[in-house]
Amino acid sequence: MVKPVEITQIRLVACDIDGTLLQGEERALDPRLFGLIRRLAERGIRFSTASGRQYACQRRLFSQGPKEMFYICENGSAVFWGDEDISTTPIGRKDAVRMAEFIDSMPYCEALVSGPRCCYLLAGREDYLSVIRDQVGNDAAEIGGWEDIPEEIVKVTAYCRDGGKNHLAPLEDRWGAAYNVALSGEKWLDITRASKADGLLQVCRRLGIAPKEVMAFGDNYNDISILGEAGYPVAMAHSPEAVRNLAAGICAGRVEDELSKLLESLDKIASKGREVKGKV
Repeated sequence: MVKPVEITQIRLVACDIDGTLLQGEERALDPRLFGLIRRLAERGIRFSTASGRQYACQRRLFSQGPKEMFYICENGSAVFWGDEDISTTPIGRKDAVRMAEFIDSMPYCEALVSGPRCCYLLAGREDYLSVIRDQVGNDAAEIGGWEDIPEEIVKVTAYCRDGGKNHLAPLEDRWGAAYNVALSGEKWLDITRASKADGLLQVCRRLGIAPKEVMAFGDNYNDISILGEAGYPVAMAHSPEAVRNLAAGICAGRVEDELSKLLESLDKIASKGREVKGKV
């Protein structure tokens, strides 16, 4: 286990979504989370997502949250503060087109190409469009060809109907030297130039804090970079061993319970501080 910083040093909580805040087949966040985010803010601790999901999808999930939350999106390739785009890390268009074409050539796989605010898939794939819009909750547009994407590209994704692990090796062999290739879900493989840690550093710069002042939660291989950067990394109990090995703590239940414990501990520390001050 990694030795964490003192909880009194925490100034930001950064949290993965799928497999971490959303578990199993859940599609809505635990309502407790929004109150906890506000209580953290009262303590001077900000909250940020750290997800492979797109910005629009995350804003809908957190519609009950504070307006000025931070959103680390597309595995760190697009970072927002409220509605302000504070960082974008694009993939070269030629490479992105080659990636998408290669993914489409693999059995059981379909490509998805993302800009900072929308994702794109080839027209005529109605069942796949339903997955992206209805199951994932993305803003998505159909295009005639990969060259037709009208904005800069920040992520290329392989949706692998037979499981992402079955197709990781060929993507790593072809693109891993220049890009981050990571499992981001059972059926999803993401290719980006940035990592979640890169996104976290952008948030830290905006807040004027250090990564060691961050508590981060994650559960999958695409969380390794941010857990390795944070001063207080927490892995979900179901995480792969490589992820758990980076953690200072293991979350066996829900993130909301861990945040409640954090707040309770901070309240006790503050109470003891007041008692000592009163005796002086």
